[in-house]
Amino acid sequence: MIKSLCSLLLLLMITVPVFAQTATPEPTPTVSPTSGMSPTPTSTPVVHIMTKNAFRFAFEDTVAGNGSGAFVRLEDPLISVHFEVLMEAVLTWNLSAAMDEINILTGFGIYYKLVQISNSNEPAIGFMEDRLPGELGYKGWGAVLVHDFTGYVIYQAPHVFADLYSEDITLQAFYENQMGAAIILAGAHRYANADNDGDGRPDSDAAHDGDCLFHVLTVYLANRGQVTDQPYWFCQIHGAIDRETEPSIVGSDCTVQPVMMSNSPFVLIDDAVDSAGFLNMGVWGWWEGPGDTENGNYYLNGIGNIQSNVLQGLGLGTSFFHFEIERHARNDYNVESGPGYDGILHLLDTIKAQFSDQWFLTPTPTNTPTVTPTPTVTPTPHPIPATGAGGIGFLLLITGILLMAPVYRSRGSHSPQLISQ
Repeated sequence: MIKSLCSLLLLLMITVPVFAQTATPEPTPTVSPTSGMSPTPTSTPVVHIMTKNAFRFAFEDTVAGNGSGAFVRLEDPLISVHFEVLMEAVLTWNLSAAMDEINILTGFGIYYKLVQISNSNEPAIGFMEDRLPGELGYKGWGAVLVHDFTGYVIYQAPHVFADLYSEDITLQAFYENQMGAAIILAGAHRYANADNDGDGRPDSDAAHDGDCLFHVLTVYLANRGQVTDQPYWFCQIHGAIDRETEPSIVGSDCTVQPVMMSNSPFVLIDDAVDSAGFLNMGVWGWWEGPGDTENGNYYLNGIGNIQSNVLQGLGLGTSFFHFEIERHARNDYNVESGPGYDGILHLLDTIKAQFSDQWFLTPTPTNTPTVTPTPTVTPTPHPIPATGAGGIGFLLLITGILLMAPVYRSRGSHSPQLISQ
């Protein structure tokens, strides 16, 4: 109760000064004539300009390696709230407010920087850790890029390095989808740290342990989408070893007993991938019929994924898409040749096309399902860890979002200092 009150107080301190300024004309001569209603900047934004490749290499340098012990758990709800406000600021391209949060976090000994991608088809900005493993203040909390708040899809790479090339595939998916609202990249190898909190999962496993920025921002965006009645699609890219008993790609919503129908987005993606012929795909809980090897019962079902658990708790479970891609296909992707490369590119195009024209809509079930929803084997899910305190004071913040979104959309009106890298 005390933590909740403290978080609420902090959120009022953060959001009221930022959002109350939206009606104040910009007094400085650096503002364009069309941006008279932009918020008065309190900090001059410093934005590091990077190419896509430069960002990729810089991000990889910040990842806590396997067995390094460098990842730091995110347990302070006040820090979580500051990152939520930072996320909202970059989503709405309020670089001044984003810089304020960067400076506040620096005061807490948490070092992040604003970035902008110079050669992306759709303008992209974001934030990334500004410390390397072993340096003072390093956390291993990863990076975020956004297009803007009008997009529909949140791309996620929770197992960077551990699932080889999964971060590269996810970045490409984000860059090539103008309706990709954001990409969230975990900042640590899933086995960077041991299970020091005793929840049965390594502390650094972003898909199964909630004490990380990756999960905090997922919860925030899930709540944001629900409150604005524009829920996002969440798309996680994973990697798996080659298994003769599994298809090259396995899709799953990570529920224990999935209910798939012929018009389910997962099934439509599966049909398209199989029809292209580069790779075979199966969906957890979807039996594809006599004579087909995809029987819907797969080891790679993602049960226990805590981002899925959050969305299920909000009634948005079918907005979550978990893809496991086998190693042979990812190897082809890395060398940009072979059926795996072509198959992954086709998968990304199919995902983009499936979510191209709308926010997530809660589907209306038909009276007669076309499949038996219960798989032949139901694995026992792992314990679900606590989701942390992300999203505290969310209703106050989202009120500000709804009032200000048109104002914040004016880009580049705060004369940021740009640093090329």
